[in-house]
Amino acid sequence: MSVLVRMALRNLVAHKVKSLIVGSLIALGVIVLVAGISFMDTAAGGLRRSFIETFTGDVIISGKADAPVSLFGVQSMGGTEATPVMPRFNEVMARMRAEPRVKGVTSQITGANQINIEGNDSGNVDSLVFLFGIDPAGYRAMFDNIDLVSGRALLPGEQGILLSTSEVASLNRDLKADIKVGDTLIIQNFGTAIRAVTVRGIFEFKRSNAALSMICYIDADSLRKLEGMKVGPAATGLPPGTDTSLLKKDTNEEELFAGTGNVVQVAPGGASAAPARRPAAPLMPAATTDAAAAEAARQLDSSAWHFIIVTLKDPGDAPGFITETNQWFSANGIDAAAAGWQKAAGPFATLPSLIRILLVAAILVVAVVAIIIIMNTLVASVIERTSEIGTMRALGARKGFVWRMFLIETLTLSVVFGLFGMAIGTALIGVLNLVGVQASHTILQLLVGGAVLRPVISASALGTSVLVIVMIGIIAHLYPVAIALKIPPIRAIRAGQNE
Repeated sequence: MSVLVRMALRNLVAHKVKSLIVGSLIALGVIVLVAGISFMDTAAGGLRRSFIETFTGDVIISGKADAPVSLFGVQSMGGTEATPVMPRFNEVMARMRAEPRVKGVTSQITGANQINIEGNDSGNVDSLVFLFGIDPAGYRAMFDNIDLVSGRALLPGEQGILLSTSEVASLNRDLKADIKVGDTLIIQNFGTAIRAVTVRGIFEFKRSNAALSMICYIDADSLRKLEGMKVGPAATGLPPGTDTSLLKKDTNEEELFAGTGNVVQVAPGGASAAPARRPAAPLMPAATTDAAAAEAARQLDSSAWHFIIVTLKDPGDAPGFITETNQWFSANGIDAAAAGWQKAAGPFATLPSLIRILLVAAILVVAVVAIIIIMNTLVASVIERTSEIGTMRALGARKGFVWRMFLIETLTLSVVFGLFGMAIGTALIGVLNLVGVQASHTILQLLVGGAVLRPVISASALGTSVLVIVMIGIIAHLYPVAIALKIPPIRAIRAGQNE
């Protein structure tokens, strides 16, 4: 083996020009791989952190729909399908809180709404504002994702809205207003529900992201009313235990509040007695005040949520946790589904994933092209050495000996220039990390998970580069050496003498 190594090294030195050409191509290919994979890995990590740490958590739980459900609603054709209300919310929430792998859990409502200001009759409204209805205490405990510019955060049980600075700028531009803390905004869904809410605070997200610029926070009760969300007896506005069997879905206001009416009296055995005429009783017991009734309705509505958001102690447990949770839903007849952060982020994670796949494909194409170029260069180099190969064969060298000699030559080139390429690629990534790559376009911000990308060398980039170096050394020499070995030794010697 030592003889082969010496011969291989001597041959590389003897053919310096060819060695430098092939080695430079190998180094260039490795630089592209190291830089490209490092960019992709850093961007993927930044995108993941920007969503998980800001608003998706590790796991999202929601009701099922005909199309994918994300924190931005149901991704149906035309966006007409309503976001499903979370079934058996209290039962599911109790299980999540008792799960030892869970680090934190909170709930959320989502709605796309229009915002206007009092006194604006111009008809100009912001057409797409994503409102996240939250439990202020639980949500802030899980996501420390905003810095207040003015005002304060929402308090538990308080009506109000928090606006992002970008949304305030957009509203001020569209409505020709100067929105500030304490102002009252008119919020309308794309149906008929309207709510007036007070601006409690204006904030900036700690981690900039194009998806986040459209998100504002509102108290859950206001958004429930805008979305028309009701659960169980809350749909009728009656206190717990009230018999709702006589209420028809199409009962109108005149019938409901008529001064007299028929009352069906049910006998102990279940048989109905003859209808009796009497003044209609109030829907609420006389002792129940309006304030108590409102509080009862609010308490009933508190189980109306679209999502449960979960963060795990170990994010790596997410796939298994999701699988087990969905199995539990199926076993208990709960029409809900658990999914990962990509599903929670919806279209804002899908697009970067598609772009990343295209970029990875492009990097692989570059690697394949590099191997082909290297192989063609080696073909020319080996053909020039056919007389040398013929002489070696004539002196008794077997084909295996020739194979191993060229393999060592190619591997030596690949390792030396591959390591050189890895060093240059690492230095390039280090410089870019210090300088930072600005992502000024919205698509780029989504792709890298923020306004600035600071790439770092990843283990996968180095590991892939080493693997590619070895593959280049093995694959690139196969074809040219095979061609040379097909030439009979005597013919190869004569060809060299004629030259």
